[in-house]
Amino acid sequence: MTVSDLNHFIFRNKDDISHDILSGVKLFVIPGPREKFTENEFNCMKRYLDSGGSILVLLGEGGEKNYQTNVNFLLEEYGIMINTGKYGLLIFKQGIPVVL
Repeated sequence: MTVSDLNHFIFRNKDDISHDILSGVKLFVIPGPREKFTENEFNCMKRYLDSGGSILVLLGEGGEKNYQTNVNFLLEEYGIMINTGKYGLLIFKQGIPVVL
């Protein structure tokens, strides 16, 4: 069975995160972001979460510092932070953070 058999598809986005990009997405995966997100991207992700969307955030050892990202800015709005020196795996399920 493949992803397409399940009527799902995987899309790799290299553009800025926007409402159009997130529209219709069931799970938005952020695998080890290596750049800082813009204020507009954070606003789009927050609206996506607030409307019931799900986000999976993955960071390796060293957290934000080693990845040179600012993803904690979004996570902190939900009372969560990935610490430096820890591996991070975080899922937002229908706008509610679930830490694994």
